[in-house]
Amino acid sequence: MSEPAPTQDPGDWTGPRPRVSGTPVVIGAIVIGLVIVAMLASVTNRPGTAALLSQDYTSMMAGLLAPEVQTTDPSALASALVQQGLPFAPRIVALEPDFRLLGGRRHKVEAREAAAWFYRAPSAEMAIAEAFEGNLDELGAPDETRTDGARPMRVYRKTTQTIVCWQDGSIVYTFASTLPTEVVLRLSRRLVAPVDSAR
Repeated sequence: MSEPAPTQDPGDWTGPRPRVSGTPVVIGAIVIGLVIVAMLASVTNRPGTAALLSQDYTSMMAGLLAPEVQTTDPSALASALVQQGLPFAPRIVALEPDFRLLGGRRHKVEAREAAAWFYRAPSAEMAIAEAFEGNLDELGAPDETRTDGARPMRVYRKTTQTIVCWQDGSIVYTFASTLPTEVVLRLSRRLVAPVDSAR
């Protein structure tokens, strides 16, 4: 009677493995190291302020960022936001007939107190303006700088959006829309306070 064939240890399902050493091991270690560095960078890197402003426009269009105070009166809106605890009085301007003011809300930009207010054009085009305490340099390098108005304006382009930003004392103001850049700049200039105005 023949002996039964030996069975392989079920825990050793891979069978004998060749020993790998030398260059393949070094290359593999380098690749794994690069992957880990890339993963850590993606976790620790935060989007810049200009990118966050772009995200706010997208949130507005998706209905996730909307007015909590609904009024077409700029002064009433600014007063209401201050009454809600906003630590500064934003300069809010009507843009009719190009855009109708819908209202606004307290908001956060990089954990800083901010105001956001919203406009709609007769064509249904939307725009968002924001204000927060800070410095233009925190927004990073712009795609373009315009100095042909009352105040220098920095222009950022994010996908289809144009975001125009300017400094007024300690407050950064922004205006964003998907309208052509020159139109967004023209509307932004209407929002800008005269240089000699008192805050």
